Parts: sequence; C-alpha cells; structure tokens
Amino acid sequence: MPDGTGTSLLKQMRELVNTLPVLILTARGDLESKLENFRAGADDYLIKPVAMAELSIRVQALMRRGPALQDNVMRSGTLEINRLTRQVTRDGKRVELSPKEYSLLEYLWLHSGRAVSRTMILERIWDQSFEGLTNVVDVYIGYLRRKIDEGGTQKHIRTVRGLGYMFDSSGSP
Repeated sequence: MPDGTGTSLLKQMRELVNTLPVLILTARGDLESKLENFRAGADDYLIKPVAMAELSIRVQALMRRGPALQDNVMRSGTLEINRLTRQVTRDGKRVELSPKEYSLLEYLWLHSGRAVSRTMILERIWDQSFEGLTNVVDVYIGYLRRKIDEGGTQKHIRTVRGLGYMFDSSGSP
C-alpha cells in the first residue's frame, strides 16, 4: 500500500465503521502481524498463497455472521430491541415475547433486508433439523406479527414468497 499499511487502514476504517466484516489476505504470516491485525479489528486472517475454495468458504462464514453491532439497543422506527435485557418495545410500550419469539425476532433483525428460509430459522432458533413438514416457524411468525406489527403503521416482518421471511427495517406499511 503506497500511503501506509493495511493495518493502519483497518484501524482508520474501524473508527468510522465497525460493522463490516474484514478478512486480511496477506503474505505476512508471522505471529506478531496476525496479532496486530486482529487487535486492529480484523475478523479473519489468511496467508498467501491461499486456495480459492478456502477463501470462498471463509468469506461465506463472515457473511453468515451478519453485521457486528456497536450498540446493544437496536431500533427501527418505533420498534426497539434491547439485547442485554431482551426487552422489546413498540411505541414506547413493552411487548411481551416468549424466549422463542424473542430469539426469532432478533435472528430476523440481525439478517435485516435478507430473506431467511424456514430451514435456516429451524436450525438456528430450534437448534434442530425437522424431517418432513412443520409449521412451527409460520406459527411463531404469526405470533410476532400480532405482537409487533398489528395495529402499527409500520410492518416489519415480510413474507418472501418461495424463500421465507425477512425483517424490513424500513418498516413500510
């Protein structure tokens, strides 16, 4: 890099934006270089030469994690989730959610703007793979819609035909 090091660029970037996943791809394989980059905010580190299959799978893993959160309180319009207390409010009023409902809402929120399939939800929230047909995801989506969308001007939970569900942070009607 002509104007500095990748590590200094990473430090500057992390001061501005802390939500982007960063994978370092470098020829420097010494322990001190690795530690320096991880301390600067790297999420992963690969030493060249690298197999394209490994690079591809590591990028997929970083993208699967979703954005890093700087704040424990997430807001979208009048909806607010406090990740520390696991409390949800809408229009300043507390919304009572079961642990599964909360986990489902948080999972959808963390993948905001992206469709997540029923299978992904089952594996993440129920921590298992269901054989055959089950409507447990649809039932819990219904519970969430009644609790956070019904009666409000903003609708956050969208059905994406053929794909699954998505949290719409714009909360359009």
